[in-house]
Amino acid sequence: MYWLATQEDQTQSRYIRRFSPRYWTVNFPRPMMASMVTTGYDSMVIDLVFYRYEDLGGLIWDT
Repeated sequence: MYWLATQEDQTQSRYIRRFSPRYWTVNFPRPMMASMVTTGYDSMVIDLVFYRYEDLGGLIWDT
């Protein structure tokens, strides 16, 4: 069961900054290592360590 929200259901409207650090995450499998550090309000640095050829790391914008 589901329902679709209408314009009348909207109680609040606001914009978020795409590069706001709280909405970004890094996803990766073990034993791979990753670190994401914000260096400013509009920039970030991501360090990754790949141990296998098949390793895949993802940068995710969670909205």
